[in-house]
Amino acid sequence: MTSNVAQPGIDTKRGWLGALENAASQMGRLEISLLLTLLLLVFYPPRYVYISLPLSVIAIAAIVLPTLRHNRYVWLFAAFLVGAVSLSNWHSTDNHKYLLCYWCLAIFCSFSTKDPEQSLAQIARWLIAAVFSIAVLQKFLSSDYLNSDFFYFELLFDKRFSGLAQYVGGIQEFINDLNTSARHALVNYDSALIAVKLSSNSSLLYLAKFITWWNFLIQVMIAVSFLAPTQTWLAKWRHPMLLVFLFCTYLFAPVIGFGWVLIILGIAQLDPAATRTRLLYLLAFILLQIYKYPWSSLMPS
Repeated sequence: MTSNVAQPGIDTKRGWLGALENAASQMGRLEISLLLTLLLLVFYPPRYVYISLPLSVIAIAAIVLPTLRHNRYVWLFAAFLVGAVSLSNWHSTDNHKYLLCYWCLAIFCSFSTKDPEQSLAQIARWLIAAVFSIAVLQKFLSSDYLNSDFFYFELLFDKRFSGLAQYVGGIQEFINDLNTSARHALVNYDSALIAVKLSSNSSLLYLAKFITWWNFLIQVMIAVSFLAPTQTWLAKWRHPMLLVFLFCTYLFAPVIGFGWVLIILGIAQLDPAATRTRLLYLLAFILLQIYKYPWSSLMPS
């Protein structure tokens, strides 16, 4: 005799996806944002152990203890640690570490207001607007971005793009070896060369142009939608555009820390009733971890 009794709180028709949606609907956007930020501090702390160790310990403690999680001075301490190590190692610090520092400081400031959730939502919106506006401006003013030189070079030499360059751009492994040798010959300390010829093909050039303009245009749309007043039709595209950016961009450039910060900023400002959109952000949070795996290594040469 079998039992058809469903487990409480779980959508049996949708399994773990239904359970995740239920959890997303029951937990507020503030609580989700805090927990995801703490997970980010645990899994992607600064690389220096004298910072990562205390930061991870206090983050784990805050995950377990809600009172600690809602203590504003915990977030001020986190902002201080991330900011201090970023400034002291400014020459090698990734951009998203500064954004993480601003975000921890924003959480501290929001807990000093009467409505921390609403305050944090407003800050999250303007942080995304600022990040993408500055990114668009930098790309527009750069001498090697809009002409596709940047991504053309990345496709040739950045290992994160090797699968894309090989299977879409048609660059075979021996061509990569030739280009690497040519580059070493140029930059070698005793080299007398002033230029070298790189091996490529027209497919890679078209691919570089496509990536360049796709990346530029979607960042323009994100910046405009988050800058637009909330009641306008442009504002309705904020989260769809940001989600498309997250699902597509980090598939080929898995800078997971940056992606996680953007996901947290998106969740923090969601309408409380937008549970499906919140679920998509949570799925993106998980999927970015899967993107880290070098899937192209499983494909035949």
